[in-house]
Amino acid sequence: MFSVPFEFKCSACGREPTAAGWSLCALCGGFFCSDHLIVKKGVATCESCAVERERREASSGVSTGDEDRVVALIRADVEATIGPGHGEPIVEAAARHRLHVGNPVGYVDKVVDDVQQYFHDAFVDTVAGVSASSEPPAVVLGRVVALRTHRRAYRETRGALWR
Repeated sequence: MFSVPFEFKCSACGREPTAAGWSLCALCGGFFCSDHLIVKKGVATCESCAVERERREASSGVSTGDEDRVVALIRADVEATIGPGHGEPIVEAAARHRLHVGNPVGYVDKVVDDVQQYFHDAFVDTVAGVSASSEPPAVVLGRVVALRTHRRAYRETRGALWR
């Protein structure tokens, strides 16, 4: 039998968990039922942290444009190599890390690592869709995003960037 060393109840209303609609707040780490969560871009925050989330998004060193660019480049690479249908984990990873990482280069690394880890954990076949394309891999803020294989493969670029 599985047991946890704490009370497993909604931090806001005290309800016991049911089959659906429960998550942790990405900011405070509290456990909440769906009645007390706000899910935006796949990232759950509680009602109490909604203002803090907006503040962090507005003041982050990672802009909305940076987030959109990272999502677009990784999504394009994933769709070209693996196929469509994997957009949600990319959007979620980008939104979640924007809340915690203020450095654009560190942000890109975190998002790429998370997306790559998702493909490993979900057992997505990352080799079957690889084509013999001569196009270079997508470049995100100066780092090559190599999601064309299931191994971790990045390299620093010096000077010329592919677009």
